[in-house]
Amino acid sequence: MWPASTTPRRWWNRRDIAVELVLFCVFYGEEQWHLSPLNAQNNVNGIGAKGREHVFDESDPAMMAVQERLVRRIVAELRDCDNVYFELCNEPYFDGPALGSPWNERMMRVIREVSGRHLIALNVANGSQRVEQMPQGLAILNFHYCAPPDAVAMNWQHVVAQKERVARRILGPRGRGVPHGLREDLFFPLQADDCDGAGLCLVTQPWCSPLAKMYLLGYIM
Repeated sequence: MWPASTTPRRWWNRRDIAVELVLFCVFYGEEQWHLSPLNAQNNVNGIGAKGREHVFDESDPAMMAVQERLVRRIVAELRDCDNVYFELCNEPYFDGPALGSPWNERMMRVIREVSGRHLIALNVANGSQRVEQMPQGLAILNFHYCAPPDAVAMNWQHVVAQKERVARRILGPRGRGVPHGLREDLFFPLQADDCDGAGLCLVTQPWCSPLAKMYLLGYIM
């Protein structure tokens, strides 16, 4: 342990730390919405007059425009930072832009307009859930309170498919499957252009399964 005011430079130079930056969060109730700058009562632009139920449903062009500007600015500021990935929305399955929502596709396009190198994550569920098909351009599946981490086994086919695709890219036509003994560093680190919807890794929150998170995050270093 060391004082926060004198953090050693070697800490900042570590390569085994990944930063998840969450761009948005759902509103769990009127308490959060009452404080939000996206609420028309809290801004001078009249944005958010429809209520919190319409923040992520793309029904308000002004709301979408301000969200897109925010995402562009955040991604632009972090464009040159390594080991950062963007999660679209925290716990969107609570009346937000869950898996399959057009809002997710919109925000992924905005991110790609600014940065083609950062991975994008989607928070899928509390606990475990099987994702039948990875959305185009999505790299990370994130599960909260996933203990035991059954979501890893349930969705491992996405990781295998991604590794096989990268093996074919590296080895040519003979790269059918990941060759036995091929070094992991031939596959990773990967950038966003390696993720075409085949999937890359799975993440469980550290308070539930720290070993699973450390192991799986190794796929994006």
